[in-house]
Amino acid sequence: MKLLIVGLDGLGSENIETFGMVRLLKRMQAGTIGNPQVAYRMSRGWPEIFSGTTAEQSGAYYQIPVRTSKGRVIPTQKTGLGQVEKTVGVENMLWNRLTALGYDMSVMTVPTVTKPLELPGFSIAATGGGKFGNSLGAEDLFPADLLRHAMIADLDLGLRMGYGGFLPSSLANMEQVANKHLSDYFQILRVALERRPSDAMFMASRFINEMSYKFTALINSDPTDPDARALRELILALCDRFDSMLDKLIEELAPENLFVVSDHGICEFKAEINLNEALVDMGLLQRDPVRQAARQGRHAYKRMRAKQPRTPIVPNSYRFEASKAFSIGYIDALYLTDQRFGGPSMDAGTRAREAETLANQLNDYWSSKAPEAGVTFSVTGNSPYSGNAETAEAGGVPNPDILCHTPRGTANEKQTDGLISTREFDFGKSLYQKGFPGEFSGVKSSDTFAGYVGPHADAVTLEKLTDLYGSILAVAERAK
Repeated sequence: MKLLIVGLDGLGSENIETFGMVRLLKRMQAGTIGNPQVAYRMSRGWPEIFSGTTAEQSGAYYQIPVRTSKGRVIPTQKTGLGQVEKTVGVENMLWNRLTALGYDMSVMTVPTVTKPLELPGFSIAATGGGKFGNSLGAEDLFPADLLRHAMIADLDLGLRMGYGGFLPSSLANMEQVANKHLSDYFQILRVALERRPSDAMFMASRFINEMSYKFTALINSDPTDPDARALRELILALCDRFDSMLDKLIEELAPENLFVVSDHGICEFKAEINLNEALVDMGLLQRDPVRQAARQGRHAYKRMRAKQPRTPIVPNSYRFEASKAFSIGYIDALYLTDQRFGGPSMDAGTRAREAETLANQLNDYWSSKAPEAGVTFSVTGNSPYSGNAETAEAGGVPNPDILCHTPRGTANEKQTDGLISTREFDFGKSLYQKGFPGEFSGVKSSDTFAGYVGPHADAVTLEKLTDLYGSILAVAERAK
């Protein structure tokens, strides 16, 4: 194979070591290694890699607020491949650029690419877009008969864990499901390559991402509880198996040019903040007790009927449309409630001045109320990654006005009722009764891992995620 791109969701310089990816690390240390940075935490890193554009340019944010026809402001995650294709152009997607260079290109389960792509090789869509936990089908494949007579029962190549996804009922159940996922993934990949040979491929896995989000605090500890100790031993054994299977595949494919890329790292989740609670205390945001009561009622009913654990937390509800500013949660950013969300009309200058004023007020508030949080604020326009913000906003994707800068291991998850709370974890038997959220003991970090092994290292830049796009194309042009 001339070009192999291995995408490992959530792989950072820390967890590639702590989770025991020793073979991969040794292989990549023979080449060029870097820590390319995403624009900021709410950017979707994978679109930056496969489009070469920032979230400000493409609109591919992790989550964005939208105003419904009824006037409510709600979050949405519809900012993956479809959004990027609209703003950047289908022809500029990495796989189409590589195809135009003459490669028989294939793509397998690249995050946010939730539809099959028509390529000279093959394509297998990633989980997402409402497909969490659903079994893979012909509608996820190109060509549709790619796995004819080779399909596997309950084939889920995403292994999404947590409330709403897979929740292990026991240590044995965790072992069986994880091992099946690993076996299925590499078996399906080999079948696809045999049937549609390719000289270039972008393959990706979420396995390390799932292990790290759930179990980083466990891996970083020395538990005395026997159940927690057994779980830690299992997680490390599973990661070792994944590392071994990936290493064997790379050996078989013998790529002339190998890239390993990721969208972010994952570190231990130390503290959780709630930006909206600060805005409530400052008189800039209103809670919504009616909606909160309704959500709690629905949640209690679902918990009563559920056959598996459900999250015990129902986050506070807020009236974003009746506020002066808000955060939709899960991203470290705030929006002014202007005409985009049913608020007063602001021109660009007024919006910038209002954002500057609020950023200063927030800095004063947090330094006096919760200095231990260590958070600071700045207007988006001061970001060193600011790009053509008008491009995304013209397409209906609002850009945030204020960024919140948090210490490593701190995130705005919107779950806590107060300004800040420290995280505590129980990895004993109760884990299987209570379940856990998607981001349990790990949280995004900026130590994103990327590397290249091959003869064209002088063409590779690893400073920002968007650099990977140009680096891959530069190497591909030379290799062809």
